[in-house]
Amino acid sequence: EPNRKLLVFTAFADTAAYLFDTLSEWALTECGLHTALVCGSNQNDSTFHPEGFRHSTEFNDLLINFSPRSKQRDRIPGMPQAGEIDLLIATDCISEGQNLQDCDCLINYDIHWNPVRIIQRFGRIDRLGSQNPAVQLVNFWPTPLP
Repeated sequence: EPNRKLLVFTAFADTAAYLFDTLSEWALTECGLHTALVCGSNQNDSTFHPEGFRHSTEFNDLLINFSPRSKQRDRIPGMPQAGEIDLLIATDCISEGQNLQDCDCLINYDIHWNPVRIIQRFGRIDRLGSQNPAVQLVNFWPTPLP
């Protein structure tokens, strides 16, 4: 099965919320992809509403449903076992210590001033145990003013 996972990082919660508001409905209706927003605050959100389960915006629940194999969702009682989040829009609140290697493509929507952050972001998907033959990193660069 093709990997449809995409992780988008941005440094700012407002930018992440804008991207979620702009992309989530389109991704669901046009591509059948569930989207989640993780900012480490009360702004977390998701289009993933599995039937028979409460809608959760908990940080860990969203990450487990984005990367169910690496987070061993099948061993967690009470978690939905069908369906997944495919597009995760996040701030650097998840740039350290998270195993998200179900994903094979990461986009840096903005470039952090600290290059170590870029490495930490990429390290979320470029991990031991990944089933992906390759992972891809895409950086958006600001357009210079004329």
